[in-house]
Amino acid sequence: MSRCIPLLLFLASSATALSQSVDVKAQRMEAKERAAQVSGIDRVLSREMPEALRALPVFGEIIWKVKALPFIAEGPHGGISGAGMVVVRGKIYLAGGFIPAGDGTDDLAHRTSRWAHVFDPATETWTQLPDLPARREYTRAIATDDAVYVLGGFTQGKPGKPSAEVYRLDVTKSPLQWETVSPLSVPRTHMAADKAGHHLIVAGGNEYDLAAKGYSATTIRSVVDVLDLTRPGDGWQQRRAIPGMPRGWCASAVVKDQFYMLGGVTWTSKGRERLVENLRYDPTTDEWKRLADFPMPISGWEAVAFQDRYVIAVGGAGLKWNDVAFVYDTQEDRWLRCTSPLPPGGFFNDPGVCLIGDTIYVAGGEGGGGSHFNHFLIGKIRPRAAR
Repeated sequence: MSRCIPLLLFLASSATALSQSVDVKAQRMEAKERAAQVSGIDRVLSREMPEALRALPVFGEIIWKVKALPFIAEGPHGGISGAGMVVVRGKIYLAGGFIPAGDGTDDLAHRTSRWAHVFDPATETWTQLPDLPARREYTRAIATDDAVYVLGGFTQGKPGKPSAEVYRLDVTKSPLQWETVSPLSVPRTHMAADKAGHHLIVAGGNEYDLAAKGYSATTIRSVVDVLDLTRPGDGWQQRRAIPGMPRGWCASAVVKDQFYMLGGVTWTSKGRERLVENLRYDPTTDEWKRLADFPMPISGWEAVAFQDRYVIAVGGAGLKWNDVAFVYDTQEDRWLRCTSPLPPGGFFNDPGVCLIGDTIYVAGGEGGGGSHFNHFLIGKIRPRAAR
């Protein structure tokens, strides 16, 4: 036994050293994320706004209240981005997402969430729902009158892979249960998605391929899938592709049954290129039209329709991390801006965004240096009186 003691001491010492090494590595990573966060907040768009943006007419302000997603670990090492978030019957549904801190399991894909929760604005409380049928990050969601659709997305693994699967939750049924319905025509992430009339629309996105380093000119998509809710048995049908370059990470919203797709990013042989284009799609005529460009290339933002006229877009990144809410007026084909930046800092890339009445909600987001956040912002929209 005495001969084994040195070996046991060596093994114990090695295990302690390995544990300390892991702790030091985690501490260094968190320190790097916090440093990037501080540096980024010091140079957010509201503090160094280009003149082309500063010159935009003022739409009004948003009075923000900062809360947190109680089921998501705090940032910068925790947080969430790339979740599907929509409103059905006055409640907010949040599903999936990338959760850097993981879900506490030893699953290879533990940083890809399969959680789903619902928020009741009347009580400001979250309730956990049945898990998604599979883990999904950088997914999107669409709301109908009585259901939530979660579309596509990605699952981490060796290798990770994108999905074409679509899950549906009928919120009127008891008990609540997700069902798998007709898949998209192409597996992808980071799409633009919304409902226009009786059409569900999913446009663009990226079909992640490890062999192409994930994102490239060969993976970015211009595919447009449409599901006619009056004929759901027909499944998703490919319609006229996005004009110009393929793209993903666009903001999207629907006004008067017209689908708006703002900004985004594409890849060419020269690398990544953010876009300024503002496009409108009519699912009835299957036609696209280019409208007034945004004054700055931007991607990773999300949008909502307001007063059946305006598209309010928040988050994302371009020349700077964007902490300003911008507004597109669909009636006058012009851009405006809000005067009140998003608190508590400028990191809201790939957030969840939705609207109830005159209140906008923003959940999570990605920031500099791999940082993520569990912020849940509630904002009262106060337009300026018409002059």
